[in-house]
Amino acid sequence: MLVAAVRGAIDDAERELSRMPFFVRPMARKGFSSRTGLTYDEWREHLGALRAGDSPSTARARWTGLEAALQRLADDFRTAPERAAKGMRDPVVLNEVRERSVARVKAVDALLAWSRAGA
Repeated sequence: MLVAAVRGAIDDAERELSRMPFFVRPMARKGFSSRTGLTYDEWREHLGALRAGDSPSTARARWTGLEAALQRLADDFRTAPERAAKGMRDPVVLNEVRERSVARVKAVDALLAWSRAGA
């Protein structure tokens, strides 16, 4: 369930690209990859390698660097409102970005906390 929530956050973040101006999308995509270390597809691939019933130690063994990657993802989601504020001024849209960001960070933080269990 935790993995599914993070995957949903990744999918939702990628869907948001379609609402950005066409010329901004490649920069946003590249920025995400640069900040998190993985593309959207690579995130899905790595998350797909984690199996229901995995223990935290098994999950860490399946994905070396899991915790560092999740921390980078959480940081990216956490700082999204700051980046959005640079390009838009609509307070309603900025509030939506903040709300989505908080929900995404919670999903990633929950998986991160689980992955650290028993470490």
